[in-house]
Amino acid sequence: MHYQVIARRWRPKTFGEVVGQPHVVETLMNAIQKNRVAHAYLFSGPRGVGKTSVARILAKALNCLDGPTPYPCCRCGPCLEIAQGTFIDVLEMDAASNRGIEEVRGLRENVKYAPAQGRYKVYIIDEVHMLTEAAFNALLKTLEEPPSHVVFIMATTEAKRIPSTILSRCQHFHFRPLPPPEVKRLLAKIAGSEGMDLEEGALELLARASGGSLRDGEMLLEQVVASAQGKVTRDRVALLLGLVESGVVEETYKALLEGDELRVMNLFQGEVVGKGFDTYGFLEELVRMARGELVEAVKEKREEFFHHQTVLDLLLKLLERVKRHPIPEVLAEMELVRIASLPRLISLKELMVKLDALERGELEPKKPRAPRMPRERGVSKGKKALSVRRGEDEELAGQLRAAASREQPSLTPILEKCRIFLENDFLVLESKYKFGSFEKEKLEDEGTLEFFRRFLKEMGIEVRVKLRDNGETVLDADEESPEDSVLDDPRVQRALGLFRGRVLRVKSVEEGEGEFSFHNEASSKTSDSHS
Repeated sequence: MHYQVIARRWRPKTFGEVVGQPHVVETLMNAIQKNRVAHAYLFSGPRGVGKTSVARILAKALNCLDGPTPYPCCRCGPCLEIAQGTFIDVLEMDAASNRGIEEVRGLRENVKYAPAQGRYKVYIIDEVHMLTEAAFNALLKTLEEPPSHVVFIMATTEAKRIPSTILSRCQHFHFRPLPPPEVKRLLAKIAGSEGMDLEEGALELLARASGGSLRDGEMLLEQVVASAQGKVTRDRVALLLGLVESGVVEETYKALLEGDELRVMNLFQGEVVGKGFDTYGFLEELVRMARGELVEAVKEKREEFFHHQTVLDLLLKLLERVKRHPIPEVLAEMELVRIASLPRLISLKELMVKLDALERGELEPKKPRAPRMPRERGVSKGKKALSVRRGEDEELAGQLRAAASREQPSLTPILEKCRIFLENDFLVLESKYKFGSFEKEKLEDEGTLEFFRRFLKEMGIEVRVKLRDNGETVLDADEESPEDSVLDDPRVQRALGLFRGRVLRVKSVEEGEGEFSFHNEASSKTSDSHS
């Protein structure tokens, strides 16, 4: 026996079986009951939402032996023949393959003749936007004043391409995409009637993949059931659709929130790119998960909703960029690692609440995390007893150059020209060649000196900085570090503890001056902090 696919077997036969388009169905049924059927209709909307099915049901309602009626019997000769596509007075025309003026001229000639069997002649023109301009012009007069026994029903997925002269002669109904819950409900009903066993997650994935088209969902259901043995699982559906397993998506999103860059990179390389999954599809799943987590966080009024919102925003921007990138997997990997490396962000509202609580003394500031100290150099903390080093201290010089490459890139080539070592109470930067004016100015800049002081402080070394040019001392930065007195300020300590921050740079402003200058008065210190 010839097999008929699910989409054809489950095509709606009456207005009551049409789903997702109540505004269309109710209007047409009322028009039939009140004998106010128009001579031309235009059905527009995405694929697979019921445009052609409703057109056939309307043809049955007009030609049913019990009609015209909004409830065709589906048992009489006209109803059965229209359902099978053999009724002589219902002509279906595909405008994609019959788009020229000659076909429209033939249609105009046939319109003149009375129905052979039914009550009305119904012309269903599918994909009507494909008609040529000349064909549309030839149709205008007939469409505006057809014989009383003729009804035109035109269907299109691109209403914008229909000339306004045609639109003004039709009643226009827009068919909307079906929401995923509605598609899921219908697929579950079909699966139950057909004896199929599908997990809830499998149905959800199929409904989402349908894109609002019930026909697409039914075709996917048929494909999945044909390929599965026994119960259809979500992962089975994901595999057929080319989607990453849900567990991988969940782990990746969790790693993004926790800031585990290595875990994010390993999951993306191993479970997505390594197994040949589509990068864009994987990011879509991440976006949906981020959106779901954000919704839950907002409903439950959790403080971390702002971080979910930030991650979702960055994922959406990444999704848009991946569409146009020649190597999407490289871009996605780089950006996912960057998102994971971001600090946890808080909303301005949460920030203000914490500041108010701190001012009232209701919130105990946390002590700032001590900087991670490098490997001990064989001396105790505090004022270290430092031996005189004639050659470069390779370990210290390497750490200083590495720190400069991260925080002061323009300083790196200058440090390459210097011997770097500790001498008594000084960190000495001695030029191997004579300093140029730019190099000298850069090394004497207060920002550079603050960088050196901060580096030494993190190393646990309490010394001053000295610059030598061919053995001659050109700078002895023996003044007190401005940062020290700032860090001793209790207000700064409370702020650092509250926001888990650290001082990056200290600037002082003298009252009455329009420019910044550097000095040591603690009362005029200001600090830039990063959290």
